[in-house]
Formats: sequence, structure tokens, C-alpha cells
Amino acid sequence: MKIKMQLLSDLCPSSGEGLAGIYDADVHFDSYGIPFIPSKRIKGCFKEAALELMELDESIPKAAFEKLFGLPGVTESMMKIGNGYVEHYEQMICELQRIIESPYKKYVHPLLIQSYFTTARTQTSIDSTSHTVKDHSLRIIRLIKSGLIFYFDVHFDEWDRDCIELLETCCKLVRRIGLNRTRGWGEVVCRLERDEVVSTASQYVDKTSSPNDENSVLAYELKLQSPLYVSMEVGSSSTSQTHITGGQILGALASVYLKKQKRNGDEAHQDERFRELFLSDSVKYLHAYPVTKHNQRSYPTPLSIVQQKDGENIYDLANDDDYQKVIEEEIQTKKLDGYAYLEDGTMELIKVNTEVYYHHRRPQDRTIGHATDEDGQFYQIEVIKKGQIFRGLIIGESKSLSYLKRMIHETPVIRLGRSKTAQYAEAEIKVMEFSSLDEVINHNQYVYPGDQVVVTLTSPMILFDEDEGIIKTDPRSMVNMLSKRYPSFSYKRAFIRTKRISGFNSKWKMPKQHVDAIDAGSVIVMTYEGEEELCTSDIEKESYGLRTNEGFGRLVVNRHGQNRVWLSHDELDIQKRMEKYATQYIQPIIDHILKEQVYLILRHSALKVIAKEISLVSMSNSLIFKLIHMLNVSSDVEEFILRVKNEEKDLPSFMREIGQSTNEVGDQIKNKVEKVKREVLLHEDWSMKMSKIASDDLKKWIETQPFDLYRHFTLTILQHIKWLNRQKRGVHALYETQE
Repeated sequence: MKIKMQLLSDLCPSSGEGLAGIYDADVHFDSYGIPFIPSKRIKGCFKEAALELMELDESIPKAAFEKLFGLPGVTESMMKIGNGYVEHYEQMICELQRIIESPYKKYVHPLLIQSYFTTARTQTSIDSTSHTVKDHSLRIIRLIKSGLIFYFDVHFDEWDRDCIELLETCCKLVRRIGLNRTRGWGEVVCRLERDEVVSTASQYVDKTSSPNDENSVLAYELKLQSPLYVSMEVGSSSTSQTHITGGQILGALASVYLKKQKRNGDEAHQDERFRELFLSDSVKYLHAYPVTKHNQRSYPTPLSIVQQKDGENIYDLANDDDYQKVIEEEIQTKKLDGYAYLEDGTMELIKVNTEVYYHHRRPQDRTIGHATDEDGQFYQIEVIKKGQIFRGLIIGESKSLSYLKRMIHETPVIRLGRSKTAQYAEAEIKVMEFSSLDEVINHNQYVYPGDQVVVTLTSPMILFDEDEGIIKTDPRSMVNMLSKRYPSFSYKRAFIRTKRISGFNSKWKMPKQHVDAIDAGSVIVMTYEGEEELCTSDIEKESYGLRTNEGFGRLVVNRHGQNRVWLSHDELDIQKRMEKYATQYIQPIIDHILKEQVYLILRHSALKVIAKEISLVSMSNSLIFKLIHMLNVSSDVEEFILRVKNEEKDLPSFMREIGQSTNEVGDQIKNKVEKVKREVLLHEDWSMKMSKIASDDLKKWIETQPFDLYRHFTLTILQHIKWLNRQKRGVHALYETQE
């Protein structure tokens, strides 16, 4: 089900940001430069329309409104709305990606694409007393052009006729959105497009064999279809974590299970399978971390690995040689944030891209359109950008994982994190592989008595001291815990970071208990003092501490600390040379960009003329304005020639092509027009590159409409002469004042 929105006038669904020195208010763009409309904007407009409708028509059931939009802090909306994207958005992205990977990528730069979809407006404020413009009131606002069509994906958790009919009515009522909606901007037409055929999940057939043991592993992958806002850390309510916790995955799949079984959350604990999958520790949902360029699952960067300040040297302080060198030479270092993939001493750093979104909650009084000091709220949040891929693991018995695998196959899109009903939280999930835990963790590494052991946490660990009955974040407590299971270890040094973890229980509508944990990436260096050799895989198979079913308490052993660590450098990407480019949906965008590039060629040529002919500055302003008017109102060369007949004696040389055989001003101007056209066609950028991706219509425009090129060339020169004259008068006025 989709909502179709057509713009009848220019629209600014403000992003809350501007572009310094250019735009005071801007709109949202994706990474390619294509604008989109955040779903929170449109959902708020629909809710406002529903409230007004209920005031006029008392027959509308209040229950339908509460189910459709939810009640803050009480019930969640059954309607999920995605962001609004332009028509054929997915096809555009595919075609743009091919061009980006080609030698012509500079012609699809995001800034150039933005100019195709948007325009700008200026506005000022008038002083009520003097009836003149207020000082410093000039504002420049970027808007999405009228005529575009946007589609919002809509999903309902359950079929409810009253809710769908209410939404359909709201679509008809919403006529204006965005800024200045009372002054001509943001006029829209919305329509709910229902699915003609209700799709049903295809019958699941598992073609892969699953290991028949209690320690099986199901690898899953998440691709974000919208920005994601997840946080379980206390004190970071406005900033999303840059990974997806196991608790988020557990909650999302538990919600899918309950909807599939048509069970109420209050009765979930009575379901034996639900208890086994989501309430016990028999199934562990490990955190999902970003993947590398080679699709490997990364981990939080170990805190012991640091970089020299103002340098490129990397030191692993878990390694004795590096540790001694940094201490003795007093090398100043800085930590490496983000995620990393370590293999054979080479470390690849992975960064998760984030962006900031601005929102406001309107006051209870709906006649006020913005937050005030007394009511409402303006706030910002930092979220993970869409399109990024994360990978995690689920550990448990094979029969439990087989059921989860089938459930994921039948529900390939899940919602997790905050703001699930609008703008955020949508992710595509798929199963990558099914294997045994031994296959995933078996590294064939052993430690012997007296060896150094480096333990690195791959997820936060909540350590509970059973003797004292309290939670601790002392690394020595972890060494003692490991010594009870695998005698025995002695503490050497540690590089740790702590964090305070919470969460939210959707059934209770309350936050979970706040607990302290040793953060992921913390490194503890120990010495093994046992009497027998110890396999590191045995240590890595286990989860330690509390809330292990949510992915906490995972670690790896001796993944670094033995040798020097080097940063990997990306190999130079070889550009793909493609003879043909599929540009069915983006060809109008490319033509618009190339047309602007043609005008840029003409502007450069015009500036060269001004630099050569200094005498042009002596042209009178009256003549300049006459010629500008004639160029603007003339539709072709012949019409322009007729208009300049009276001014032919005063025409500057750059407007004519003086030849030996042509004396008539008309012939001279026609020759100049052809010369301007040849200048474009023979230009290196056009002949070598731009012509190969231009449409036939654009090529025909250059060949058959050279007067458009000549007009732009000439107008550029005349405008610059006018500005130079103005500058010259200003200098003279300054001298006269000084005298």
C-alpha cells in the first residue's frame, strides 16, 4: 500500500538545517542528491487532519484514530509510514550507480543532481512602522520543484477497515504541507493507493541442511532501508549507537513472532516456543556490526590499538614491545574509534556513516504551528544513514534456529529501534549461512603455561560478582571469573572503557534497569598459569555475565597483541568501462546537468572576451539594458536582427562576426551565432565525454537552436559589463567623497 503525493506548487519540508552563506532553510537529500520527504512530516499532517475531521464528524470512531496514530507512551501506531521518494526512485539509484562507476561520474555529482529537483526563493520581512524592509531579514530558501510525484510506503500491522478508511479520508483532506503553506507553498494532492492483490508469503523450502547440535550458528545480515535510531546507552537519547544490539534484534523478531501467532504480549510467556526463543538463555542474539568491503563482520576497534598523534604509526599496547616503546619514548597517541577487522596483523577500519535530523513536537494548541517556550519541543537526533549493511549471529539449538530461519524468510523486512512508525527503523533482514559453532570459532590456537593471553570484548559485558552480589566493572573481576572456569590466569594490564546500559520494555512501557558494563573493545592482558594447554576456542564459545541472550558478554582471544598491527590501504579501484549506459529514468537529470555544463563553457568563453576587450566597460547602461531586453524577448536570430537594426551602429564587436565578404549586420550576427555553436561542439568536454551520455534531444537542441547558446553567451558579457560599470561608479563616488 502506498500514498501518492503530487506537488502542485514548490515545497519546502524543511530539514532544520541550512547551507551557510547560500540557503537559510534547506530540504532533505539522500547521498545521491535526490530530495525526499521525511515521513514524520506527512504523518503529522495526517494526524492534524484526522483531529479536525473528528471535531466535525462525531461518527468517526475514536478507537480507529488511536489505533492508526497511537497514543504517546501508551500504544504504538499500527500504521508504519516510510519516507517519500520520487517516482522510479529505485531505478534511478541503480542507473546512477552505474554512471558513478564509470568515467563520467563527475556529471552526476550530488550538487548537480540537487539543482535538477530544486529551486530557490527569497523573502524578507516588512517593518510595520516604516513599511520598508527590516534589516537582516533577507532569507533564501530552497524548495522542491512543483510537478514531482512522491510515494510513501504504508504498512499496517493488521487489517482494519475503519483505520484504512480514516487514512484514505485524511489523504483527501491534506492539501498543503511544509513551510509557508498559507502563502502558496506546499500545495499537494494525496491519494491512498491500495494493493489490488494481497500478497501472501510463499511456501518456505529450506534447501540447506542445518547442523544437528545444541551449538548452532545462524548468520544474518541487515540492510537499512531507512535511517536507524537505536540506543541502549544511558545519557545518549539524542544519538544513535552505530551498531545494532542483540536486544534490538531479539525484540524485533519477538514482535514478528507474536504477530504471526496472533498473540497478545500479555500472554506471550504462556507460549512454550516463545519462552524458548526469546525469554531463556538457550538462544543468544549477538550484536550486528558493520561489514567490511569484503563482506566480513567487523568488531569494535580494540582500545589497546592506538595511533601516533600527527603521524601514521599504529601501536598495539597489548603487545609488550609496542607498550614499552610508547612508554619509554613518551609517544603521544590517540584512540581509533569505530570498527575494525583484524587478520594476519592487518587491520581494516570501518566507519559507520551518520546524519542529523531535526524535528519538532507541536503544542497542544493546534493553531500554533511551531514549538514554544511553554509547550512543544524542537529537538535533533543523530541516526545511522540508510543503505549500510550490518551482520550478526544467532546462537542456539538447531531446531530453534531452523524456526527463526523460516520466520525471517517469511518476514524479510523488520522494524527495530525508535520511531518505528515513521521515517526510521526499517531494515531488510536475510539469513546468510547456517553452521555449527565449532566451524565459526575454531581457530586451532592453544595457549600454554606462561603464555600471554589477550582478551578483547566484542560486546559489552555485565559482570555480576556472585560472592558480593553486585555488578562490577573491574577488569580483575573478569580475570577471576575466567580463572574459576579455566584455572588459572593472572592479571597483567588492561585498557577498558565503561558504559551504562538500559533499554525499554515495550510490555511494561518502562525502561529497563540501569546497569554498568565493561564496553566492547576493552582489552585485558593476562598470563596463563595453568598446567595444561588450553584451546582458545573453548573460551570464545561461551558468553559471560548477565543478559547473554541479548548478545552481551562475548569476547575473542589472541586476535591481536602478538605481532605488529598495520592499517590496510584500499587498492586503487579500476573504473569500469562500459560501452552502453542504461539511463532510461535519469536521462532528464543528465540532460539538465549537461545543459548547465554547456552554459558553463559559454560563460568561460564570455569572461575571456571581457578580459581581452577592456573598451567594453565604456558601454552606456542604456544600451546594455536595451540589448538585454532585445535578447530576452527574441525567440530566434531573425527576430533579434530586426530589433537591433536601429542600434547596429552601436553594437559592440563581440556581438558580431566581422568578415570580408559580409557587411550586413544580419549576416555578421548569424556568423557569430554559428561560431558560438562551434565553440561548444568542439570543446573538449563536449566532444570527448558529454556527447556520449547526452540524449538525442539535447544534441538536437544544440544543433538546431544555436540562438539559445548565443543569447546566454551575450547576456553573460552584458551582465558583467553592467557590474563593472557599477563598480567603477562606486570608486568614483568614493574619491569624490574623500576630496
